[in-house]
Amino acid sequence: MVQYLKIKKFFAGVETGYYIVFMNVEFSNRARRQFNRIDAAAKSQILSDIQNLEKDPPEGDIKRLTSGLKGYRLRSGDYRIFFDKSENKISVTKIATRGQAYKHRRK
Repeated sequence: MVQYLKIKKFFAGVETGYYIVFMNVEFSNRARRQFNRIDAAAKSQILSDIQNLEKDPPEGDIKRLTSGLKGYRLRSGDYRIFFDKSENKISVTKIATRGQAYKHRRK
């Protein structure tokens, strides 16, 4: 799934145009199955929060995972989205409710 964001470009406080930034968002098979089970309102919120990751600086409640776990965690309402981010790609690896998010987290 390729997302694009239209970002306003400013020079000295004056809007001068737009940047269009392309971000490739990939869901693992596991994350895709988990995403498909979520209700429509939560899906919309999750996609919106994933798009906010592209902004500079990224917006949202984002934390790097610790204790030997790889990647990052994004909080989206009652859900936690686990992902890895490279320059132009976000790889979503897991989507879970708060209570289930950290059980059996793979390295």
